[in-house]
Amino acid sequence: MILLEGSIHKIKVDFNIKVNDLRVRKQDIIASVKQHYDRLAVINDELGTPDELILPKIDEKIEYPEKDFNVTD
Repeated sequence: MILLEGSIHKIKVDFNIKVNDLRVRKQDIIASVKQHYDRLAVINDELGTPDELILPKIDEKIEYPEKDFNVTD
């Protein structure tokens, strides 16, 4: 029984690590896209095109559901 509980705990910890790694990767990708969008905005200004670029954003409520349990004053 103890081995089973230890195994389940390890699987849960590994899953949480993978989810956190994916969150960090997503933030890195969004930062990279922002750099590309900044460069594209400069090019669009030089060309005189009024294209507005939409930058992806992280929805805190969806991405971090554990923050619902944080209690503040």
